[in-house]
This record gives sequence, structure tokens and C-alpha cells, in this order.
Amino acid sequence: MRRWFDANADGLFAFVHARVNQNRDVARDITQLVLGEALRSIGKFDPHRGRMDTWLRMQALNPIRKAQLRFSREHPMPEENALHKQWADAGSRELPAETMARAETRELVDETLQNLPDHYRDVLRSRYVEDASLADIASEHNSSISTVKPLLHRAREAFRTEFERLSAVQHHLPVAQ
Repeated sequence: MRRWFDANADGLFAFVHARVNQNRDVARDITQLVLGEALRSIGKFDPHRGRMDTWLRMQALNPIRKAQLRFSREHPMPEENALHKQWADAGSRELPAETMARAETRELVDETLQNLPDHYRDVLRSRYVEDASLADIASEHNSSISTVKPLLHRAREAFRTEFERLSAVQHHLPVAQ
């Protein structure tokens, strides 16, 4: 039972935590509730229909919905004038953690792009920053769409590999080989 708990608790907690406004206490309570219920009804789990983590996440959906509903009742949306005031005051407050995380991700994306070969960087920027079509990129590179598609694929693969490497370095994780 301990191995089962160790194999499933952290993943379930992360799933719940992301859906309950990052509230650790609520996520912990729901995780505990779901794991307890899952143990009582483990006979209903069919490994031929899916994985254990998926089954547990499905079991968590109703408690998550109830927590979200409870949160929305306890924290009603501010009136329109209050929203305008909050928007006007936003510049004078510190950025929330989510905004900081997005900024870190943007920096990581920029650094990743800088580390790519020029032809990969150019094709990725054209496609995803400038929203160019494959035909536009092909025309820009004096080539055909059938040449651009594999180039774009290789560029995405190189981006993914470099992004994962830089992210691991940034978070002091072992780099996958």
C-alpha cells in the first residue's frame, strides 16, 4: 500500500493543486479524500481501461469542482468599478508569482532561441512569432513547402531539446541525455 501511495500521491496532488487556485491546504484535503476513497473502491479500477493516475484524476474531478464552487462563493467577483480601480492600481503592486513564472519562461524561450542555429531560429520566429504560413516561409527561403516542413520539424525538435536542457540547468536538475 505504501508503494501505491508513493507512486500516486504526488502526481494527484499536483493535478489538484493546479485546479484549486494553488491552495495547498485544499489540494491536500482533496488528495487525501480521493486516495482514501480510491482505496475503498480499488476493486472498481480496471487496468485494461486506463492507468491508475488517470483513474485517480477522474475521481478527483467532483471534489475539485466543489472546491472551485465554494471558492467562487466565498470570493465573489468585484463590481465593475472595483475592477477598474484594481486595474489602475496594478502598476504599483508587485507582480504575482504566476506573472513572474511567465516572465521566466519568456526569458528561457528567448535564450533557447539564441542558442539555436540561425536557420532554425529564423524559421521558428517566422512561423510562431510572425504567424507566417508555410507558403510564406517557403517563399522567404526560396524553397518549397515540402522543404520547409521538415526544416520546421527539426527546428522544433532542436528547440525542445535546448529548452529542456536550459530549464534543467536553471532548476538545478540532472540534464537528460
